[in-house]
Amino acid sequence: SSISHEFNSVLALVAGHASSLTEHLIPNTRAYENTQKILEVIQHAGALTKRILGIARATTTTDIHIEPMPLGDAVNQTVALVAKPFAERGVTFEIKDAAEMPVVMADPEQFLDLLMDLFMNGADAMPEGGLITIEAARKTVSKPDPVLNPHAKGGRYGVLRIRDSGKGLTRDMLDHIFEPFFFARERGMRSGLGLSVVQSAIQRYGGWIQVTSKPWRGNTFSLFIPESPRVQLRSGKRKTSGARILIVDDREQVGAAGDSRRR
Repeated sequence: SSISHEFNSVLALVAGHASSLTEHLIPNTRAYENTQKILEVIQHAGALTKRILGIARATTTTDIHIEPMPLGDAVNQTVALVAKPFAERGVTFEIKDAAEMPVVMADPEQFLDLLMDLFMNGADAMPEGGLITIEAARKTVSKPDPVLNPHAKGGRYGVLRIRDSGKGLTRDMLDHIFEPFFFARERGMRSGLGLSVVQSAIQRYGGWIQVTSKPWRGNTFSLFIPESPRVQLRSGKRKTSGARILIVDDREQVGAAGDSRRR
């Protein structure tokens, strides 16, 4: 939006002046350290702006293209993008029967971003490394829970389960993890902004998310997405109309810096 563009321009301007100051200051002095803190705050503000825009996009009725999407393709593509950087953190993936995963109704491009958020959340829950397990199934739901999505209808759903081997969450954390500004960093959770975007998007597809957790046995995110009514597509046979470059970096500074350059 024009407002976010203007705000990012202001951040970039302040960052430019702060960076210029550091060139004329002596390292390890209070003035130098204070200038570095200003830059860190600017970078965090840029990342926060990006997350808020993500929420806005996920909750609006525009810029979404729901079509038949093989879950297996989406999972394989996303894991391929993050496998190497996650391996450096000691996080590995186990994908069960990707070729047999159902075809669901979703926005393929947006869904990759949603998976990325969930994978990053799982990795954060395992600071010493661990395993993210991904599997899917088909399920007929006659009466969806209105609390999870008041607009969901009965029918056939593809259920994608993403399980980490982290510490797990308390009951109170589970009650709040989809709130936009909830933090639970003591359990490795990121800002709730990412999960809020995921929840909003899945609800727009006509589905919902269930979360279960056991202390010291990890968390499981179950995504219920309406199954495609069309003839099931063979995994790996979807035609694509373009290509995307996705940079995965766990450092907020890198992400924020990129936001400033894409004004």
